[in-house]
Amino acid sequence: MGLEISRIEKEFIIQALWDKKIPVEIHGRKNTVSSLVKGFDDDTVELESTDEPYQDLSSGDRVRVYFSYFGNVMTFETRVIRAAEKLIVSFPKRILKNLTRKYERVPTPEDVELSFMIKETKVELTFPKTEEYDPVLPPQPDVSFNLDSLVSLVDGFKREAGERADENNMLMFRDKRPEGFEEEIISRLGKILFIPSTSEAFPNTDLDTDGKIITRYMLYTSDEDVPEGSEEVSRQHIDDYLLRKKQRGVVSELYCPVLYHQYAVGYIYLAKKIGSGVLSKYDLDYVHQFSKVLAYTLKNEGYFKGEKPTENEYKAEIIDISASGLMFMHASAGLRSLIVLYTDLKIQLRLGQRSMSIYSRVMRKIQDGNKTFYGLQFLEMQPEDFRYLFQYVYGRDFSVEDERLWEGGSEPPELNLD
Repeated sequence: MGLEISRIEKEFIIQALWDKKIPVEIHGRKNTVSSLVKGFDDDTVELESTDEPYQDLSSGDRVRVYFSYFGNVMTFETRVIRAAEKLIVSFPKRILKNLTRKYERVPTPEDVELSFMIKETKVELTFPKTEEYDPVLPPQPDVSFNLDSLVSLVDGFKREAGERADENNMLMFRDKRPEGFEEEIISRLGKILFIPSTSEAFPNTDLDTDGKIITRYMLYTSDEDVPEGSEEVSRQHIDDYLLRKKQRGVVSELYCPVLYHQYAVGYIYLAKKIGSGVLSKYDLDYVHQFSKVLAYTLKNEGYFKGEKPTENEYKAEIIDISASGLMFMHASAGLRSLIVLYTDLKIQLRLGQRSMSIYSRVMRKIQDGNKTFYGLQFLEMQPEDFRYLFQYVYGRDFSVEDERLWEGGSEPPELNLD
């Protein structure tokens, strides 16, 4: 990557490439063509080769342009509009300087495949299934719970919950099924039933709780006794529901499910009665965090039976590749929960007829809709595999200069030891 220059600088630099006849290198289809900028407008840049013609490039190809501007190697990526005696490309959306990547990333060559094995646990339990999924990750280092044992964790929570609420309870669904409206809805939706006040309207949105709670709309769509589309009747049901709680002396309460993968394995209950205020968002966040820590601790204590550790193979689409890493995309939500930043993977990379094993580390993870993009850095591979990879990706042999210089011929960044 590198540092993106401003829009004004970008236009100034393209103008300078033209005025000062600064040479540029066009990288595309495993070839490098030295060129000069012969003109530009708001949409396109015109380039002319100073050595070989652009015969290997065609309309639609992605190319990367490198040049040295007052000692700084810069680059931009663009698409070919027309390739003939001159090359017409799209005006760059951005120009990068201070390049910090060891080797250039290029579009995936033909006949390249990626696969890897990853250990995961197939969970088949008898607890009620929920619409939410929780990967059950280790607690953060600063978590404010006693993690010495399950007993100390639960005892510490009960003391804290006793100070926050008039009533607190913890119930597991191991030997019973959900009963009643509250247990059934939190088990099915996998969200917290939070009633800030029985004297106020039921929550309309979950914006302030990061999507943790059940909203009024979710109650509409889950109330089987209400005729379809009858919002007024459903609203009256909710109002009556809150009124009944108020008549029993309940001022505020929450039911927080304990999620383990796709299962609701139990829930935590807090309530405040008349004369003691209401439950706050901080109480909700505390209980929600405890539910995650509890699920992780139960897992480590062997509470869940029926888990089957397996090692599954995944094949992924490679977006781009370099001699030092690659980016791939996968749409699996399960894989997204298994792979976090700095996860180490042993990948199988097939280039043509050659297959190689490469130890890699996930350095970037980007979510885009239901697709997740993973940036891998290669950590270890056989020297002969590296040379083959380099030649396959760039169309030339690895050289001493490739070892000494970084992407586009830039000097390696300064080492900061602070």
